[in-house]
Amino acid sequence: MSNMHRIGWFDQQVRAGNYPNSSLLAKEFEISKRQAARDIEYMEMSLRAPLKYVAKHRVYCYEDEAFVLPHMYMSDEEKKVLK
Repeated sequence: MSNMHRIGWFDQQVRAGNYPNSSLLAKEFEISKRQAARDIEYMEMSLRAPLKYVAKHRVYCYEDEAFVLPHMYMSDEEKKVLK
C-alpha cells in the first residue's frame, strides 16, 4: 500500500474525531511505528498539514479544520484502471 493511501486514511481519522496516532496507523496498515511516524512527519513537513500533537493523550488533531490534502497525481495507466 502506498504512503498516500495511509495518509488519506489518517486524514479521514483526524476529521472524524477519532484522534489517531502513529501506533494506530501502524496497526491498521501492518507497518512499523517508525514508518507510521515518517508518514505523519511527511504530512506535516511536505503537505503542510496543520497537525497538532496532544501529548497528554498521545494523539493528533488539526489546528485548522479548513485544511485539505492536495490532489494526488494519477498516471494515465492508473486512470484506465479506475475507469
